[in-house]
Formats: sequence, C-alpha cells, structure tokens
Amino acid sequence: MSRPVQKTKVPWAWQLQAAGWAARNIISLVVDCGCGKTLAAIMIALIKQKPVIVIAPTHRLCDQWREAIKESDNNADVWLYSKPEETKQGEYYRKRFETWLKA
Repeated sequence: MSRPVQKTKVPWAWQLQAAGWAARNIISLVVDCGCGKTLAAIMIALIKQKPVIVIAPTHRLCDQWREAIKESDNNADVWLYSKPEETKQGEYYRKRFETWLKA
C-alpha cells in the first residue's frame, strides 16, 4: 500500500522518526516516490550539522534536490552526486568535491 504524495512541508511521523536517526553514520531512506525522502534527508542534514552526500541517478532528481534545498531556507551542506555530470566534467567535478569536503 502506497502512502499519499507529500505536497506540504509539514513533516509526517515517519520523517520525524527518521530525523531521530541523525546520530547514525549512515542512513538509508527506502520510501515510495513522492513520500518525502528529500524533506527527511534535509531535516537529518540540519540536525547532523555535518556535510551530507546524496546520490541521485538522474539529472532530474539532482535538480529536484537543488530546488528543495533552496526552498528549505536553511544552511544544509549537501553534495549532490550526478554520474552524468561527473562523467562529462570529471576533473572539474572532482575539484569541486574536494573543495566541498575541505569546507
């Protein structure tokens, strides 16, 4: 049974529970499309106050992440990994990633 698509920025109970896992080193969110993984991950990034890496398989998903981070009005430090971007501009992408890690 699928959950309804999340259309608001008010966290659901499972997202608040996931935010409670922020002390863990690795967190994997396996949830249906449209259920709010992005919001939950941004909440976790804010709680951790450490850089977070997001691996998204397509440019479209990376663009959605960028938009969600901008809309969240916070200082979440999130690195988006995009294989097509990395493949086309490998050296530039690697330098940006290293700079981000050192920040």
